[in-house]
Amino acid sequence: MFVVLQTKSRVIDSRLVTNVDRTMTDVVFPESFIFESEPDDFCVEITLYAARTDLGLSDGGGSLRTRITRSLGRRFGGQVKLNLNTMELPHGVRGDSAVGGTHFNMLARAYLVLTDAGDECKIHDLRLSAFG
Repeated sequence: MFVVLQTKSRVIDSRLVTNVDRTMTDVVFPESFIFESEPDDFCVEITLYAARTDLGLSDGGGSLRTRITRSLGRRFGGQVKLNLNTMELPHGVRGDSAVGGTHFNMLARAYLVLTDAGDECKIHDLRLSAFG
């Protein structure tokens, strides 16, 4: 899991935080993010990304029906991916959003403005993404 902070002029990303599971309600990123000399209309977009790494193996792989369905889905997905890879994409369009072989999904997002800033640490809620 990592977070991306984007202003009008900068994009900053955090280091990866590992060993995060679905039972956790809070995730802490060890970095401090400092924004200096920002305009009065300062706004930062905070986007949280994560990759599923357990691959569903913690429950023993599921029922036979689930495993067969998953296998057929992988075959179909492989065919679709093969067909997409053979199609020529327009210049500048990327068909794959994987980084280093791992596919990260956007989980949540928040927008903070200058009035949200302060001298003390604060907790900010993020809105879940419909695509996460």
